[in-house]
Amino acid sequence: MQILKNPRYAGAFFFGRTHTRKTVDGRHSVDLLPREQWLTLLPDVHPGYISWMEYEENLRRLHENAQAFGLERRKSPPREGPALLQGLAVCGRCGERMTVRYHLRGTHPVPDYVCQRAGIEHGDAICQGIPGAGLDEAIGEMLVGVVTPLALEVALTVTGGIVCR
Repeated sequence: MQILKNPRYAGAFFFGRTHTRKTVDGRHSVDLLPREQWLTLLPDVHPGYISWMEYEENLRRLHENAQAFGLERRKSPPREGPALLQGLAVCGRCGERMTVRYHLRGTHPVPDYVCQRAGIEHGDAICQGIPGAGLDEAIGEMLVGVVTPLALEVALTVTGGIVCR
């Protein structure tokens, strides 16, 4: 990942990309600065492995992919409960990972997906909540339609898995 984010990879010279400071306990802390704060950036001064445009496109794509998998949105193992998107649902408003709350419908636990990160960290109101019963039903139907025995066999064959008959 460091190679892909390094401008040298695209033939650029740069200086001042990081800022080093001494902490209270005597250690050194290194912070990566935004590009606007670098002291020098000279693209295309030596042959790169890729062009500057490809490098910029790669950075854009990495940034887009990171929106769903940043540290605050890391995947975690599912906990108890029947929710299909537990730990996977991302809020369409703010981009934070949504949590699951359950309520009983009769004797069956029914999920609701709730975006409450800002509420947990800052005491803000809940961003949004989505009833999970209909959503889980739609996702379940889609999975049953897509994951056929033939699709599983192809996936296992492609990945080198063993096909059981």
